[in-house]
Amino acid sequence: MIINVHGGHSLKCRGASGLLDEVNEDRKVKNKVIELLRANGHTVYDCTDDNGKDQNSNLKAIVNKCNDHKVDLDVSIHLNAGGGTGTEVYIYSDSSKAKDEATRIAEKISNTLGIRNRGVKTSTKLYVLKKTKSPALLVECCFVDNAIDKVKWNADKCAKAIVEGILNKSVNEHVETPTPKPQTNTSNALGTYMITASDLIVRSTPAGSAVGHRGLSADGKAHDKDGDGALDKGTRITVSQISVSGNDIWGKCPSGWVCLKKGNSVYAVKDDSSSASTGSSSNANSATSKALGTYEVTASDLSVRTGPGANYRRKTYEELTKNAKAHDYDKDGCLNYGTRVTVSKFDGDWAKIPSGWVTRKYLKKV
Repeated sequence: MIINVHGGHSLKCRGASGLLDEVNEDRKVKNKVIELLRANGHTVYDCTDDNGKDQNSNLKAIVNKCNDHKVDLDVSIHLNAGGGTGTEVYIYSDSSKAKDEATRIAEKISNTLGIRNRGVKTSTKLYVLKKTKSPALLVECCFVDNAIDKVKWNADKCAKAIVEGILNKSVNEHVETPTPKPQTNTSNALGTYMITASDLIVRSTPAGSAVGHRGLSADGKAHDKDGDGALDKGTRITVSQISVSGNDIWGKCPSGWVCLKKGNSVYAVKDDSSSASTGSSSNANSATSKALGTYEVTASDLSVRTGPGANYRRKTYEELTKNAKAHDYDKDGCLNYGTRVTVSKFDGDWAKIPSGWVTRKYLKKV
C-alpha cells in the first residue's frame, strides 16, 4: 500500500491539552505508525505540518502535502477532548472506501488499550476528510481530559493497533532496524557542509529518532529558529563521520546525525569555504550547479507549483507550458510518470523547470 500519515495540528497551532497533550502524543503515534508500516514493506509519506501559525494555514498545508501523492489511504491522527472517554474514527461518509479500515482501527485501539469503542462516525465538515483526494480517515485515539483514558494510554500500543487495523493483520511492535555501519573509505566526504533543505531533522542515529530542539548543541539551537529540532536552510555543519545505507548518506555533526542525501534528493552539499557561520546559499547553489540538467519524473503524477514549497499554489493545466501540457494526460496540472524536464535551479528540496517548481524527490537524473 501507499499511505499518507500525519499528526494533527502544529507546533505553533497546538491541539487539545489536559492530562495529555494532543500534539506531543499524536506525534509519538504518527512516528510509530510510519515506522511499523515501512517495516512491513509499505510506502509511507509523512504529511505532518509543524509550522502552521493558525488552524487554516495548518490544515491547508497538511492537505497540500497529502494531495501531492496518489495514495491508497490518508490517515490523520488526533486525540480528543470534551470530557468523554474512548476512541472513535471519522470518515467523510458511509460510502467512504476507508470505512473498513476505520472500523478495524476503532476496534483494535479499544481492545488494545482497554477503552470504550465509540465506533466509526461520519463528518462532511472536517477539512482533511473533505479536501483530500484519496480515501481518508481521522483517528481520535482517546480523550486528553479523561483520567481513565490517561491511565490506559500508550502511544506505541495505539500505533500498533492503528497499523493492524489498516493492514488487517498482526504486526510486531518492536522493529529491528539495523544501524548502518560507518564507511571507512569516505574520508574525502568529511568536512563542512551547507544545508540546502528548508529544514533538516537531527537524529540520534542514522534513520533513528529525532533528538528534538533540546538535544541540539548550543550552536545547533541557534540555527533552529522555529525550535522543531531541525537545522535551518543555509546552516553550515561539520561532518566528522559518514554512514551509508543503500542510496542514503548520513553525516554526523556536533548535534547528531543528519541525512545528507536520500535517494536522488540532496539535503546538504559539501562546502569547503573557511567560514563556519550561517551565510547565504550562494555556495550551495554553485555546489549544486553540476546537478542541473535533464531529469525524469518518477511519480505517477507530479504537481507543479508557483514557488519552491508546498505552501505555494498548485498550477492548473492551462498554466503549464505547451510541452508540459502534452505530458499531462488527465489535464490536472500534474506531469505524468516518465516526463523529462530541464532543471535550471534548485531551492532546497524543490527544482525549477519551465512550467514552475516541482518537488525534487520525484526526479531522477538522466
